[in-house]
Amino acid sequence: VKGKVRSDAGCIFKIKVGQDASNLILLLRFQCVCHAGFNTKVIEMNSMADGELGEMVHKLAFPFRQGEEARVSMESCVAQASVSLLAESLTFPNQLGLESAEFLSVEGDFKIRAIKFY
Repeated sequence: VKGKVRSDAGCIFKIKVGQDASNLILLLRFQCVCHAGFNTKVIEMNSMADGELGEMVHKLAFPFRQGEEARVSMESCVAQASVSLLAESLTFPNQLGLESAEFLSVEGDFKIRAIKFY
């Protein structure tokens, strides 16, 4: 997925990949968290089975800036999903064991420019 983080973005957008909207191999959520006066940028990774979220993993990373182009590459196998974000690489277990993804959703402050499937 290639696109641009909106210049007026509130630092929140999601990318969902899976079988359908209720069964996700990977839910990536990019956000800014404001807590006790601190502004922390995080990536949250999760899965979803039959509409129920799994155990979330947080990464203190956020390689994107408002108004700039961003590229997210994802690869999934039965064991895990791999995500590449600029110089950052992340992995997350494929808790559903799905061999392929038929659903993709991008929501929030991100304007899609291109999507490629391999």
